[in-house]
Amino acid sequence: MYSFAVLGGALLESPAGPVRGRAAHRRRLALLAVLAAAGGRTVARERLLGLLWPEHPAQAARHLLAESLYILRKELGEGVIVSVGDEVGLREGALACDLTAFERAVAAGELETAAGFYRGPFLDGFYVSEALEFERWAEEERTRLRTVYGAVLERLAEGDEASGRYRAAAEWWRRLSLLDPYSSRIVLRRMQALEAGGERLQALRVAADHAAFLRDELGAEPDVELTGFLAQLRAAPPRRGPAPPPPSEVAGLPASGEDAAPSAAEPGEPVASVAPDPADNPPPAPSPVAGTGADVPAQRVQVRPSIPAIVGLVAVFLALTVASLAQRREMEHDRTWASDLDPRRIAVLYLEDLSSEQDLQPLSAALTESLISQLAQVEGLRVVSRHGVRPYRGRDVPLDTIARALRVGTIIGGSVRRSGSRVRITVQAVDVASGASLETREVEMPSDDVFAIEDSIGSRVGAYLKTALGVEIRLRQRDAGTRSARAREMLARAEERADEAARMLVEQNPLGGLGLATLLDAADSLGRAAAAADPRWSDARVLLGRIALMRAQSADIDTLRAMSALRAAVDHAEDALALRPGDAAAREVRGTAFWSLSRLTEGTARGDSLVNLAERDLTQALALDPALARGWATLSQLLRLGRGSAARADAAARRALAADEYLLEAPLVIERLYRSAYSLARPDSAALWCARGRARFPNDWRFVDCRLTLMGYQDGEAPDVALAWRLHDEAGQLDPPDAARTAGRAYFPYYRKLAVARVLARAEMRDSARVVLETVRREIRNDPALVRSFLYDEAYLRHLLGDPDDIVIALLERYAARSPRYREFLASDVQFRALRTHPRYRELIGDTTTLTRR
Repeated sequence: MYSFAVLGGALLESPAGPVRGRAAHRRRLALLAVLAAAGGRTVARERLLGLLWPEHPAQAARHLLAESLYILRKELGEGVIVSVGDEVGLREGALACDLTAFERAVAAGELETAAGFYRGPFLDGFYVSEALEFERWAEEERTRLRTVYGAVLERLAEGDEASGRYRAAAEWWRRLSLLDPYSSRIVLRRMQALEAGGERLQALRVAADHAAFLRDELGAEPDVELTGFLAQLRAAPPRRGPAPPPPSEVAGLPASGEDAAPSAAEPGEPVASVAPDPADNPPPAPSPVAGTGADVPAQRVQVRPSIPAIVGLVAVFLALTVASLAQRREMEHDRTWASDLDPRRIAVLYLEDLSSEQDLQPLSAALTESLISQLAQVEGLRVVSRHGVRPYRGRDVPLDTIARALRVGTIIGGSVRRSGSRVRITVQAVDVASGASLETREVEMPSDDVFAIEDSIGSRVGAYLKTALGVEIRLRQRDAGTRSARAREMLARAEERADEAARMLVEQNPLGGLGLATLLDAADSLGRAAAAADPRWSDARVLLGRIALMRAQSADIDTLRAMSALRAAVDHAEDALALRPGDAAAREVRGTAFWSLSRLTEGTARGDSLVNLAERDLTQALALDPALARGWATLSQLLRLGRGSAARADAAARRALAADEYLLEAPLVIERLYRSAYSLARPDSAALWCARGRARFPNDWRFVDCRLTLMGYQDGEAPDVALAWRLHDEAGQLDPPDAARTAGRAYFPYYRKLAVARVLARAEMRDSARVVLETVRREIRNDPALVRSFLYDEAYLRHLLGDPDDIVIALLERYAARSPRYREFLASDVQFRALRTHPRYRELIGDTTTLTRR
């Protein structure tokens, strides 16, 4: 059946997709809209002629109407449009229409269903030239339907209030305020619902936004009733808010941990879990595979500032107010959830794009991320990274909820909008405990000069911050960047696509989104455009290097193409270093590329040399900028796999989480912490990291796999065969065999069966364990891509089953012959510690004293 949407635009769709060609001509869509709006009644042809062809002679107009009806009937099929004498209509039920569904739902009292059908004004943005009468009719229908929709929203809001569902009511009032943004009555009702639902901070922000809107648009102030309620909110003492909602209830956002990773020696800390690393294939230890109250009036600065300038101005007032706020907060005695938060812990939310065309998003993102970067360099402040706040971008999540989820005491928010030929940027700092606006700043600039740079302003800001805070403040000396607006815009767009590709790689889900290759191609094209716009800007080269690194990690790429991509990453990094020799990010990219190349050439002199080069570059990069979380994460992997040092790998992984607990690679980092603890024979610590991963990433198969692996550990928890099979099934649902194969994890489904076999062996069900082992052996059919990992797992399972040491060591010898680098792991592998005195095993691992000391 065809469908016709007229609420929010005009779109005619067939089962195969949007209709194109002659049937989608604007005047024919307008004709269909008139028939659909008739509500099952017929419309006189004279009425249609007067609406759509008023300027044409009668005979010509009738011919055009007949032709349009013929074309529509040919597209929709006979029987959809019917003629009764000199009238035309739509056969009931023959064409799905959102307007019809909306009006029927309203008539039936199904108000929430009706609200779901109203996606925007009637024929929004739809225009037919030389049809003034049609435009008048459409505007009348638009007004009528807007009124009906407004009544639906108000009834829904009042119904939820009567039932005590205040947050749901606040959302209905918010949608109603979009229909009538000038109504202080609606804003007041929304504030009252928010306050009743425990979202006082959001209520204050709503009041501030409404007041600013009225001043900008009308030069007026809110109604007395609203200002009275606002004063009442500010005067009332802070009240205890509800407990922080679980991560799954906050717009699907992951829970956040503290800035620093908990020590494995502190069992009281929450922990996470980690799953097999496909890059390791197999992992040698645990598994073989791898606004606000507007207390301060806005101050407008008529300058031509740059992003660094704007960030600097905001940083000034933030530093001043945070210092005084901390002193005031220390004197408060009302220990509510908010007053327990440190005001120096800050979240900078993405600035809202309030332009009608939504074309200021690149500027919004650039300003926000630059502000995060600048403030993160101020010692004494702890700023949530962009990965932590990005999930809230574009979501209407109450500030109280964000504050609880991120555990911040200060929130920075604001907006960008057009004002004639200029762009206006508003930034506000909010004290979470009191809901008070600490400061508000507005900056205007010509819209064609948004990215102009004024380095002198940034320098003055840095000096002013040091004096104002009276504490040791370190502002990183930032590169002059680029003076090209196009370069900045292209790079911002490239980074968005690169981040999405990185997320897909971390989730190891090649079937989702737009497709990894498509995203990387788009990011690369935009990055090259940025580099072409300013050939002297090193940032563009660094991003191109990161994109090449991700391309090399694609599951479907062969070794030759992977090596080519990695060499390209090295070239991009060296181009960046030629432009800026002290670029820490460029060294990190080059070091990561060297490390990946070394893994493709392991067992050769070239491979060993590349490991040394990689460690050198990563170490130098982290010395230049210890906040490079990705660099710490890569160094952790290098130290574990390339140096066989679980202790040093553990320390580097902790530094990665401490640098950025929200980095996209966080699941991999937590997994490495679990693996390091396992390799160091700390099962309790490994279990804590495994549990922490499961808590933060409940739908990540890695954190089911790690629990299953730990159950087979010879000194682990008591074996529970039923639980092991449940974990096996759960992992298979989260990571189905087809998806695992596509993502380059073909061995993982077999590994999970062998992990269950370990639990069977520990439960003294030896015959069952051997049946599982033989089943897996038949299923992999000597596939060389799977046999290497299988050899390791078979060796450990036979060790648990009590088979002779010579049989176990023979399997490990075959494994080491296929994976020479893993000899270092066998030297300290806790799973085979009972074999360390066996002469044949000592010969296999070489100089164990040297290896263990390393």
